[in-house]
Amino acid sequence: MLNSKILNLALTEYELHPQANLIDYYKLFFQGTFGPGHFIESEEKARNFLQKELASATSFENHLYQDVSFLGKFYRINLAVIKYQLVSFEDFFEGFIRSSQAAPKLSYDKWLDHWQQIESILKKSSVKITDFDEASHHLRKLFEQKNYLVSHNIIYRKRYNPHYRLFGERQFHKLNIKKIVANYPFNKLLT
Repeated sequence: MLNSKILNLALTEYELHPQANLIDYYKLFFQGTFGPGHFIESEEKARNFLQKELASATSFENHLYQDVSFLGKFYRINLAVIKYQLVSFEDFFEGFIRSSQAAPKLSYDKWLDHWQQIESILKKSSVKITDFDEASHHLRKLFEQKNYLVSHNIIYRKRYNPHYRLFGERQFHKLNIKKIVANYPFNKLLT
């Protein structure tokens, strides 16, 4: 069952971001396990960072959310929902902060066991991941330094303009993003 969950999440990611490399897949599965809790040092810093990112973002991906659930139940929600006033900044920020408390309790050692399984399945899968071995080596070096947080690779950032925050399932449904997607021509807004 876990193998099919890994493959399904990887295939969905490949459909949305075919130029993602292994580091981006690592980030996907990490986020789908731990959610946004690793990201928030303080509410004030998180608010300021979100405001700065919103002010500087000029383009967005053409989907408003992505289910990234793996060992936890988490979603990436596109900041375009704030930029185009589909959700208020305050409602979005409150949901993001509350979601930071939804991460499962899992040690990084246990996480790395899961990642080794994921990487092995991805390597054998039909998902085409560029520079797989090079990225795998880079990740191992990071893990040796006890560094488990990564950024999207530069190609991913340039190609896809990822501006999102992670939300737990409860907060995702509270924002009613699926209804927003059904009722608004967001594809026209995002072009």
